[in-house]
Amino acid sequence: MSNEQINPGHYGHPGQRKPVIIFARTRASAAPRPVVALLADFACRLDTLKNEFSDPIDKAALREAVQLMHDVALSHDDAGSYGVYAIEPLAADGLSSPAHEEGEW
Repeated sequence: MSNEQINPGHYGHPGQRKPVIIFARTRASAAPRPVVALLADFACRLDTLKNEFSDPIDKAALREAVQLMHDVALSHDDAGSYGVYAIEPLAADGLSSPAHEEGEW
């Protein structure tokens, strides 16, 4: 099944397109670490911003955009061995740090 074909509900809701999976092994080279970290941060911010939209079609499109942005950032993170998406050990209070780096826009 191509990524443009309709998937009968395996990825969220009926009619949602199958997600595009981007693997690190397809990369000739990785983007610089600061660029990857910034893309991951933008994806997190867009994920929060999408909640401000009430239209379910808009939300679905934004949700897909967030997933694609994370897929691209993660593939470059893996290819560059940067650790932007590293799993952080749990803190003493039971909360973990975010997977992306915080920074000012």
